[in-house]
Amino acid sequence: MDRPVFSSYVLALLGVGFAQVSLAADIVAAIKVMKPLVLSAGAADPTWETPKALTVPVAGGENFKDGKTSASIISGYSDEMLYMLVQYDDPTRSIRRLPWQKQADGSWEKLRDPNDEGGGGYTNIELANGKDSKLKPGDEVASIMIAPFTGDRGDIAAAMNWKNDKWTVVMSRKLVTGSNYDVQFDNLSNTFEFGLAAFDNAQVRHAFHVGPFKPQFRN
Repeated sequence: MDRPVFSSYVLALLGVGFAQVSLAADIVAAIKVMKPLVLSAGAADPTWETPKALTVPVAGGENFKDGKTSASIISGYSDEMLYMLVQYDDPTRSIRRLPWQKQADGSWEKLRDPNDEGGGGYTNIELANGKDSKLKPGDEVASIMIAPFTGDRGDIAAAMNWKNDKWTVVMSRKLVTGSNYDVQFDNLSNTFEFGLAAFDNAQVRHAFHVGPFKPQFRN
C-alpha cells in the first residue's frame, strides 16, 4: 500500500552540502535509473537487483529484541527523482498505535505511551461513551484518521510491505522540490547526509544508527 496505516518506520532525509571526508561504511551508492520506479513493487523491481545494499545496525529502540535490528539501504535516482529502498528485520508485524479500548463502564480509554510527549500530523477519531452491544470491555478500535500527506509532507511518497519477518519500504521524492524546508539535491557532486531510524510499534522510542549516511550519485 502507498500510505502505511500505522507508522512503524522513519527515514529522515536530512542534510546540507559541504566538504567532508567519507568512509565506505557510511556511503550509500545511488545508481542512475532510466525509467520511473513502481514503488508498490518493493524490492522486486529489477532496478534493485544491481546495486549492493549497505547493511547497518540500529539500536536503542523499544520493542525490538534487545532494542536492536538490522537494516539495509539501496538508493537510485533519475534526472528528477530520488529513490530509496530500506529493509529492516521485525519478526512481529505490530501495527497497533494509540488505540481506544472499551472499559467495563462503557467508556473509552486511549492507550498511550507514557514517554510520548506528543507530535503533529495526526487527526484523532473521537468516540462517544456508552454501552455498545457490538463491542465488549477490552475491545480496541483505531483512534487515528489517515489521509495522504499534503504540502511539504506530501513531497515524499512511500510504499511499504511486511513479509517474512521483514519490512520493505520504498520511498521517492523530487531531487529539487523548491521548498525552504527540504534539502535540495541540485548539485549531485555535493555531500549530503541523512539519518536512519526504525520503529517497532513505538510512538517515540526508535532504534537508530549513530552517525549520518551519505548518498553517492553514480552514473
